[in-house]
Amino acid sequence: MDFEEILARSEDDYLDISEDEAILGGLDNIRSSRLDREREVFDPLAYNQSVLPLNAEISDAHVTKLARLLTEEMTGKMKRLELLANREAKKLIAPFIPFSLRTEYAKYSGSFQRMPSFLYQCSEARDGIAFWLKPSLPLFFGEGEAARLLYEYSDAQRSVLELRIVEHRETEKRRTATEMAIAGSMNSTNLRRKTYRDLYETRPAWFKILYNEILNEAKDLL
Repeated sequence: MDFEEILARSEDDYLDISEDEAILGGLDNIRSSRLDREREVFDPLAYNQSVLPLNAEISDAHVTKLARLLTEEMTGKMKRLELLANREAKKLIAPFIPFSLRTEYAKYSGSFQRMPSFLYQCSEARDGIAFWLKPSLPLFFGEGEAARLLYEYSDAQRSVLELRIVEHRETEKRRTATEMAIAGSMNSTNLRRKTYRDLYETRPAWFKILYNEILNEAKDLL
């Protein structure tokens, strides 16, 4: 069976996802379900200062933690896009693997060696972005063969796969920019690291998010 015959048997079963819900437009415009839940003003005296001593400078570890918490929706979107890219790659590659092998792999995946990850490079129209793919398929091809099969498809036939990859890269860039902006906002104009009191006074929702996360982590250790 030649390439065109195999291609004619493939199914168009990729999934769609919603648009980005967390675009960096200045720190105060970051949309986050955590922020939405923590908008209310609160009294810092009601909080245990042994958890976040208000007069202490914000630690590097807590800056990193806060950045992770405020960008969790972007991280979640990246994971979904990675999953969708791998599903699309699977859809394109699967027709070249014997049906019987795919069926057995679907039933007893733990008994088969999985196809290893491979580097895929998008077309020039997508700036040649490189992305590691690992579709859920059994090992069947030699090294480099899976990527070669993808390149056999036309640009139009690979467009869904490449759109997922491009969107993943753009989301990753926005997340990095957001993390850097959050880290930068933790310094005062004289480059002194802000205190937890500064954080409370300027962005109380962020303070509460960080405080509650540290409390929850402590509870998990008990």
